[in-house]
Amino acid sequence: MLGCYLKKITKALPKDSFYTEEFYEFLKPKISDELFETLIGLNVAKRYSVVKNYPQFIDGKTHLELNESTVELGYKAATQCLDETGLHENDVGLFICATNASDRILPGSASEILARLNPRISPSVPHLNIQGMGCSSLLKSVETASWFLKANPNKYVLVVISEGQTPLAPQVNGGRYFSFKEINESRMPAEEKLINKRRTETVIQSLLFGDGAIAMVLSAHDGAFAFDAIHHLTNREPTDPLLLTMNEGGSRFPYVSHQTLRPSYNMSEQVPLKGIYYSKTTVDAVLNDKTSPHNNIENFDHYFIHTGSQKILKGVCKNLGVLSDSPKTDIAFSTLRNHANVSSASVGLMVHQSISSLKGSALIVSFGVGFSATAGTIRSV
Repeated sequence: MLGCYLKKITKALPKDSFYTEEFYEFLKPKISDELFETLIGLNVAKRYSVVKNYPQFIDGKTHLELNESTVELGYKAATQCLDETGLHENDVGLFICATNASDRILPGSASEILARLNPRISPSVPHLNIQGMGCSSLLKSVETASWFLKANPNKYVLVVISEGQTPLAPQVNGGRYFSFKEINESRMPAEEKLINKRRTETVIQSLLFGDGAIAMVLSAHDGAFAFDAIHHLTNREPTDPLLLTMNEGGSRFPYVSHQTLRPSYNMSEQVPLKGIYYSKTTVDAVLNDKTSPHNNIENFDHYFIHTGSQKILKGVCKNLGVLSDSPKTDIAFSTLRNHANVSSASVGLMVHQSISSLKGSALIVSFGVGFSATAGTIRSV
């Protein structure tokens, strides 16, 4: 047993939300019919964005206007969590912040949020940044918190998972865009195919991702829900780190693209199959763990599966042997539909939405950048 209990979970969403239909008017003349069907198949009806003018920005008509940021969303969720638990300055012994969309390379999001939380949390509290670890970092944060709580059972851990990733979405302008299938079957030279695939990724990225944050207070003894049996898998193959990359902005790739002046998110076509494989491997490890509440997947009451895309969700369900149209999986598909892919915060939004009615146990499945996956369980106590 982890000995880690969920005392409280809160969420913070951006002020602005945008429906997918708002993008179709300017996208349709730019993309092929087959790519348009792919976008519909993402099953994202709505997303929240820290970008005030998101559709107009994606269309290339205006400059980026931000209403909020990753740090601001995380601060809002953390403040609400502290307010609702009534914790005092010295009650929190560790602060963890996880994100894949930090406002800047340095300083880390944890230290920026902690600065805003002073004096709600003592500035002497140790803090930890979990950045760039993909969509599986919520359970990584929980497991890290459990290690601290074993040594400090009278303290609490505040965990913030915050993503403001839509400002990183590339603009969709210039030329025509095609589906991956059309590009693969075309007679384009290999280099031209690669360029067109990157362009297709930009269109998918603009509609697949959304923003949001959750905050959790974790305890060694105080809470109606407990986490158990967490298992990980990272980079089974040496080339797996290259499946999802953002190269610009580091010491090895110090400059952003001269064309966009912004980082470029690169996503391999292999991601759906890899996500399915990694999910099955980590879930099997959970089911074989003696601390898991169940060793049969059918006995879980809910499945909180990361919202990679509808294709990935259905593929994971099929590979795990669960029905994608089951009430047990509805929370994953509805989160994708109403919030899009919120990266490391996606599963947290599912937990938040379900917590008032969660009876029994839920299986958590997450995967992404790294390439890394984590599966675990949460149960009512």
